Amino acid sequence: MTHAQASYKTPYGKVVSAWNKTANSFELRVDIPVNSKATIYIPATQSAALYEGVTPIKDLKEVTFKGFKNGLAVLQVGSGSYNFKAVTNP
Repeated sequence: MTHAQASYKTPYGKVVSAWNKTANSFELRVDIPVNSKATIYIPATQSAALYEGVTPIKDLKEVTFKGFKNGLAVLQVGSGSYNFKAVTNP
């Protein structure tokens, strides 16, 4: 499986998620409703470069990097639209 998308209506609004996987990257687009928070799990190792759009995750104060757990990068975000990308060397 190389891509998927889904949405879910919550009491706060619709959560939307779509992802695409290639040989050396994983891209995730998410929409989090107003006044909500989300924990995001992205398949990535510590050697991967993590971005939101074109900005490295470490440079963003609206995205909190929680660390790596079981092959996943764990992020915490507030409401909004995000385009995450994890890139590994081919």
